[in-house]
Amino acid sequence: MKNALKEMILTAATAAHEKGIFPSSDFCDVVLEEPKANSHGDLSTNMAMQMAKIQRMSPRQIAETLIDHLDDKKGIIDRTEIAGPGFINFFIRPSAWYPVLAAIHERGDQYGRCNLGQGTRIQIEFVSSNPTGPLHVGHGRGGAVGDSTANILSFCGYDVQKEYYINDSGRQIQTLGMSVYLRGKELLGETVDFPDTCYQGDYIRDLAGELLEQDGREIFEKDEVEAVMPCARYAAEKITNGMRADLVDFGVTFDQWFSEQSLYDSPCGSKPATTETKRTAWWCARTARPPILPRTSPITRTSSSAGSTKSLTCGGPTITATSRA
Repeated sequence: MKNALKEMILTAATAAHEKGIFPSSDFCDVVLEEPKANSHGDLSTNMAMQMAKIQRMSPRQIAETLIDHLDDKKGIIDRTEIAGPGFINFFIRPSAWYPVLAAIHERGDQYGRCNLGQGTRIQIEFVSSNPTGPLHVGHGRGGAVGDSTANILSFCGYDVQKEYYINDSGRQIQTLGMSVYLRGKELLGETVDFPDTCYQGDYIRDLAGELLEQDGREIFEKDEVEAVMPCARYAAEKITNGMRADLVDFGVTFDQWFSEQSLYDSPCGSKPATTETKRTAWWCARTARPPILPRTSPITRTSSSAGSTKSLTCGGPTITATSRA
């Protein structure tokens, strides 16, 4: 409906210029908005005010001229009115909406699908909670926003990949391992000093108990240096599997669960951390996919043999788009 009305307004402006009423053929974009009050019509535009300087006419004169030259061949307009300094309000005939309803009924859940993206690859990374504890309601919000964004972009013709980036490396994982290790010692009857910096949730005790039941007491009798990382790996895997199950129950699935630790475990990750080896590690880890840029980065472009990469972070999912080479 908006497109039809925009075309009608631009045709009216062109006709007025050809008659010499509008001195300039430079017309601004037609922006149609839904008024807040129903009494102001179905759609409204301030185009007359935007054109006043270029046409050297008052907004109301421009609005009257546009209305006089409207050629409503399809009969979609019931009436028009000029409001305030030059707003044009359009009242649409109820019958004009019927063809739209027929199109919606005909196409069903495919109505609105388009090829706007033309196959441009987009990677959306969202939720990506550290595997150090269960998901909470805030992560549910991230899941809903990220998955909805992916579905919309896919519906518009983009080649979308949904990724969960598992932050399973670094200090938080070492802290997780230490937490499970100490709780395991407590379950064996030892008195330990459990630091405030360790994870305090009851799930840590549960994980320690499960590990004790599965592998016995040997792991908890080892020296801290030997035991912490095995405890961490066990706990991180269990927590990640739990998060995966929760997200499936929530209706959110991912095309890829990418482990940060896999970067370090790969042959590329064993090299000195120079800029070049970091870049190579990314490409070893995810062939034919661009690296995810930092979550805090603004819109950024980088060049590569696969095309250009653009990353956008706006407090929710991280969206990385790659144009075709």
